[in-house]
Amino acid sequence: MVNRKPIYLSTGVFKQNNLAEILAYSSKHGVTNLELSSGVEPSADYLSLLLPLRNQYRFLIHNYFPPPLEPFVLNLAATDKDTLQTSRNHCF
Repeated sequence: MVNRKPIYLSTGVFKQNNLAEILAYSSKHGVTNLELSSGVEPSADYLSLLLPLRNQYRFLIHNYFPPPLEPFVLNLAATDKDTLQTSRNHCF
């Protein structure tokens, strides 16, 4: 028997960039494995959207989620101390 790993759809593949709309579309079409990634518009209410769904969905979090309100280049190998600190803070 082959041990198959689940397939996740990235939020980057959807035409819309609003997380609530992506979740509604996913639910409607039976998508339960989502990789939360770049391309989603910044919002302060991600937790209120995601926490109630934690038993319905399997989420993976990619490096630029949640997107910061003020965009920056995520670089964990940065030699610039400010860029490195901002990148680390985002990941934490």
